[in-house]
Amino acid sequence: MSPRPLDLRLLPAAAGTWAAAAAAVHLDAAGALALGLVLLGGAVLLGVLLAAVLRLLSDGGQSRRLRQTAVHLVLACSLAGAAALTAGLELSGHQESGWDRVVEERAPQQLTLRAISDPRRLAEAGLDGTPRAIVEVEVLTRREAEQPREVEASAVLLLEAEEAGAIHHGERLRGLLQSTPTEPGDRATALLTPFGEPIDQLPPDGWTRLWRVVEPMRTATAEAAESAPGEAPQLLPGMVLGDRSQQSEELTTAMQQAGLSHLTAVSGANCALVLGAVLAGLRLLRLPRWCSPPAAVVTLGAFVLLVHPEPSVIRAAVMGGIGALAIFAGRGRAAFPLLCVCVITLLVVDPWFAMEPAFVLSAAATAGIVLIGTPLQRLLETVMPRWAASVLALACAAQLFVTPLLVPLAEGMSLYAIPANVLAAPLVPLVTVPGTAAAVLAAWLPGLAEAMLWCCGIPAALIAAVGRETADLPQAMVDWPDGGAGAVLGMLYILAALGLVRSLVLRRLSRSGTGVLAAAAAALLALVMPVQAVPGLSGLLAPTPVGSGPGEDWRIAQCDVGQGDMLVVRTGDEEAIVVDAGPAPDPADACLDTLGVAQVRVLVLSHEHQDHVGGVDGVAEGRKVGKVLHGGSRAWDAAAELGLDGVPVHRAEPGVSGRVAGRMPVEWRVVHAAAEAERPNDASAAVHFAVSSRGAPSSPTDGGDRTVDVLTQGDLEAAETRKALDAGMLPEDIDLLKVSHHGARDGGTALITRRRPEVAVISVGEENDYGHPAGVTLQALQAAGTTVYRTDEHGLVTFSLDDGVLRVRTGG
Repeated sequence: MSPRPLDLRLLPAAAGTWAAAAAAVHLDAAGALALGLVLLGGAVLLGVLLAAVLRLLSDGGQSRRLRQTAVHLVLACSLAGAAALTAGLELSGHQESGWDRVVEERAPQQLTLRAISDPRRLAEAGLDGTPRAIVEVEVLTRREAEQPREVEASAVLLLEAEEAGAIHHGERLRGLLQSTPTEPGDRATALLTPFGEPIDQLPPDGWTRLWRVVEPMRTATAEAAESAPGEAPQLLPGMVLGDRSQQSEELTTAMQQAGLSHLTAVSGANCALVLGAVLAGLRLLRLPRWCSPPAAVVTLGAFVLLVHPEPSVIRAAVMGGIGALAIFAGRGRAAFPLLCVCVITLLVVDPWFAMEPAFVLSAAATAGIVLIGTPLQRLLETVMPRWAASVLALACAAQLFVTPLLVPLAEGMSLYAIPANVLAAPLVPLVTVPGTAAAVLAAWLPGLAEAMLWCCGIPAALIAAVGRETADLPQAMVDWPDGGAGAVLGMLYILAALGLVRSLVLRRLSRSGTGVLAAAAAALLALVMPVQAVPGLSGLLAPTPVGSGPGEDWRIAQCDVGQGDMLVVRTGDEEAIVVDAGPAPDPADACLDTLGVAQVRVLVLSHEHQDHVGGVDGVAEGRKVGKVLHGGSRAWDAAAELGLDGVPVHRAEPGVSGRVAGRMPVEWRVVHAAAEAERPNDASAAVHFAVSSRGAPSSPTDGGDRTVDVLTQGDLEAAETRKALDAGMLPEDIDLLKVSHHGARDGGTALITRRRPEVAVISVGEENDYGHPAGVTLQALQAAGTTVYRTDEHGLVTFSLDDGVLRVRTGG
């Protein structure tokens, strides 16, 4: 018996709506409106044209097929135009309210806001070392000529973590705020920061009171979960309510590396489980079938209110409702059309969903389960029990579809995500469904809620254990190969996945089925054992001979800028922290171009001498500079001299630190900055970097094998260096040292002798007139057993990290 064909009639409309929404949110108001009108006009014109053609054709199969095609084309154009018009109308509202002008001018404004999320703490502290947090807000009004003017725009509020902690979802805020524009396509139109005044909380209005009804339930849930076993108190608030504030950084990292982080965020799976429990209860009570839709709507509404109606939660609720609607319809084949309807509805109502990775991943995972979940389960049932086949089929179907999207988003692969999800999947309903019931009861019956959450804590603790153990496995998180190797493997994976999907949907192999399976096996093997793990293979696919450039996996670079200093610490594919800028703009610009750096998170200027700051304009040329942190004497007016418009400039103080998470984690701390020193050299800002390889946690004090400690010194001289050493200001372990003052004699040798760094780099001009580096410095490095690289001899020097081991490449 041949399988029924999939109902893909709405797929073109969904794809067209998504494409139009993604294009519209990147345009200005006029462009988005024009796009919408063109698409709607095209739909009308196409409908009229095809209607005329159909009148000329006689009735028959050909006419019927043409009519169906015409209807779907008109529908696709109409829906795409509607999404573009929605974006254009919202952007027009921003223009008419004057909000766009305010954001572009970055002028402080008195704003009234409403918090639409709970605070989320940032991994990177402020320049003064103060922890920070962000709150997603809706800008309600701005004050113009002493009169409030409505705005209605999304933004992100950046505050100190302590101040942000007092803000809850739904509360209204007012303050004098400065705005910074965001990138086109972002839901948030601006980043808001206080301008010299604290943020005031306004009296509650109707919406605030509504949200405050559920706040005690959320707080009581977290308190009731504290008695749960193991690490369940950290996971339960996240798995039930999407509240990750109780999770430690270590557990969060472990869950990410195990591919289980989606379990601690409200997703369509949460909503589907809660809905499924309610619908199952209605069926047990033998209530009429018509009761299911209103019960589903009420349940979803209450659940969204409980976990907070943020855009991601609303998206999850709509996605989660697909399964319930498919069950009510009594047709499994209705699931894919319902998925398309869901995607179209969300994009027409809110086109900015098109640019949200969570929405993309949710749609992909749902599509995978809908398309191949059942056929894959039937296939697996031939070799394993039905319950095991069901769990494995769901995990594999979702992972197969989301993997091509996760690679560019996460910049790495969780190798054991499928087995980890298979182990965790049976435990999730035991947490989500009774946990949600306990959350509802927590504020009124705390004893009962605590008992229920203790029971839920057993499977939650097991899930945490799965995450921990999985993250500890070899190469739990690995980089996807760059360059040609990554492109080839990516194409192979996609082709193999398409072949497998086709075979599963048709429930038979094509003539080339053997080849498809072989390609699939090769692609999946590439995921389980990346080319980096196979000695020699990476070099065959993407040769990188020493001396040909920095290499694609570089993490630290000493630029060749002549007689000056410039060190670069990579924090992402095209972003980095830059320490000093050399003597002139052109060499600085050329080095960052060679390294592929398009964004400078932090520009650290050790002090005011020209050989360290002369190339600032080159660093900023065509790049976004996030902030400038500088040392040097107190009298140096760095902000005036540098002339970087719109870039925050701050003085470095000992203890100021920051952290960049992600695939290339870096933590940094200013360990010396004596602004009152007699000489500018001794006022240099010295910075300690802890650079982690392959996504391992980094900390200047952890001493782990996977962390490389780097120290930059500016031009610190001998006496000040000894003083800092004696005071314990400089790190005990130094793997890579940027030698002070180009290796000059006055830099001293105490640090080299007492710390004995593994590797040292000296930035120095070829045949310079200063005699740098001094013989005494080179002799001390040799005696310490330190490997030395010099820009006058080696040119650009870059380092990659292989499980904490420095690998060097020279030559630019």
